[in-house]
Amino acid sequence: MNTAHHMAGTPGVPVTLLENFSLIETGDIDEVCDMVSKSYCNHTLRRLSHVSSIDAKYCRVRLGTVSFNYLRYGADVAVEPDCFEKFFMLEIPLTGFSRIHYEDQEVISGARVGAMVSSQGVVKSEWNHDTGRLMVQINRSFMERLATNMLGHALTRPVEFQLSVDMSKGIGASIHDYVLHLAQQLTTNPSLRRYALVERQIENTLATMLLCGQPNNYSKEINAVAQPGSPSYVSRAFQYIMDNYREDISVDDLVSIANVSMRTLYAGFKRYKGVSPMLALKTRRLEAVREDLSDGENNGSVTDIACRWGFTHLGNFSHDYKKLFGELPSDTLRKRASL
Repeated sequence: MNTAHHMAGTPGVPVTLLENFSLIETGDIDEVCDMVSKSYCNHTLRRLSHVSSIDAKYCRVRLGTVSFNYLRYGADVAVEPDCFEKFFMLEIPLTGFSRIHYEDQEVISGARVGAMVSSQGVVKSEWNHDTGRLMVQINRSFMERLATNMLGHALTRPVEFQLSVDMSKGIGASIHDYVLHLAQQLTTNPSLRRYALVERQIENTLATMLLCGQPNNYSKEINAVAQPGSPSYVSRAFQYIMDNYREDISVDDLVSIANVSMRTLYAGFKRYKGVSPMLALKTRRLEAVREDLSDGENNGSVTDIACRWGFTHLGNFSHDYKKLFGELPSDTLRKRASL
């Protein structure tokens, strides 16, 4: 096995990143396919050349809702995964080249061109024999909850990122360098993952950089609310809602936290968040209902979960839920049961 290669565009850094978290090193194509499927999702893997041998290696370490992975196949292969329903995948090129197709988008990933795969549709890719990738798997629920917090209202459609990531400049270069630094730190100091506070900081920093810097279908809104100028009283009240949405919050509580009149508070929210304070609270609780309905470890019924989050008028609740998410709560629960 040759480990003397170096990362494209990153001289002096060996491809043995995450070596201490190696899961498999094999010449069996079915064996590596099974291992990667268990970590990501079911997929098919087939050779593209007549050379029968492969030299596959897969390493993986999890930090909270994010996992860092090193993958190479050591052969010319085609990869066709199932839909990425529960996660996003940031691919950072280390060696070689790959071609990735998603809907009408295509990117040739190599050197300082990476990929951000957010597919809920069909993705296909081809890797050449010397392709090695640092891949960051990010939980979709976590990313979309952060987007909700940024926007101040529930999402009306799933987050979808532009496929191609320019890692030669701007925030793309910052994302490349940040992830590479984290992978190097995990390689030399595995104990880093033992600290929950560090995990949360890494999750938030990486997801925020991607939402703010990598073009996506909410970029315009996110960039608008990210601009300076939102009054401190709006920020205080909104953060209070995000931190305490599980508690019984009244308008008077928010007025007290903001230290302004009710009229000023409502006007500030409408201008800078696009919703009233109480609608921001309701949408966050509806997001919590959706998270519980999608959670395979939660066995409650729709009625149980709705009541738990304060929705006692089930007719209004179902109407509001469908308006925000495009489906009834029973549909969300049924999807979970079918997985």
